[in-house]
Amino acid sequence: MAKLAFVIPRKVLIDSDFIPEDISGKSMYTKLRGLKDLEKLSMLAQNYGLSRERGGANDVEHDASVQQLIVYGFIQLHDGRFMLYQRGADNYTESRLAGKVSLGIGGHMEPTDSSLMDSFYRELEEEIAIEVDGKPVGFRKPDGTIDVALMQQYITVEPVGIIKDEREEVGIVHLGIACRLTPIKDNLNATIQPEDGQNVRSFFVTPKEYIALTKSGEIVTEGWTDIVFREEILNRSN
Repeated sequence: MAKLAFVIPRKVLIDSDFIPEDISGKSMYTKLRGLKDLEKLSMLAQNYGLSRERGGANDVEHDASVQQLIVYGFIQLHDGRFMLYQRGADNYTESRLAGKVSLGIGGHMEPTDSSLMDSFYRELEEEIAIEVDGKPVGFRKPDGTIDVALMQQYITVEPVGIIKDEREEVGIVHLGIACRLTPIKDNLNATIQPEDGQNVRSFFVTPKEYIALTKSGEIVTEGWTDIVFREEILNRSN
């Protein structure tokens, strides 16, 4: 059975001014004006959202009439450095992103998630290993659910913008909610989980190092990463 992805009809997002009617071949980033914008998007998800198959005859990956919602979090330290990680090249599930470098943590909202942010905390627990003073910290309760309150004691999550990128195939069917993740304590270390070879490595860089790595071709980044870097990280460092 194909995996399911949570989607919102594209027309609903256009009518609600989250994306323009024609953005073909272009990208955009819209700053969130506070929690009201996020609440508005959450209400659209609640009222119009549905689950569709990723694969098969009704493959949502090739249907631009609906948009898959992705919460796209990036970890930025107080000194301005931010985390990058490299996706696997050979066995990465999403072949259109294989081998590329990303700053975004997160994924699709699943049928078992009660809200967008609940899906994000689940993805964060699955994708990131947290250590404090060199000791791992777990965020699973005895019943297997995520201890969100505990996670919030270590990392703040700030929704900052909406990402749309139709310059490449994968971006045509996805809408991103960018979130800045800031460790509350300086003695916290975060690394990306390998996830059975899906992810190769993670590392922290300064904005200047990122620019040098991309210009030299040492790393090839995905479109959303470049957008978030330009709109949220580079502007903040100037």
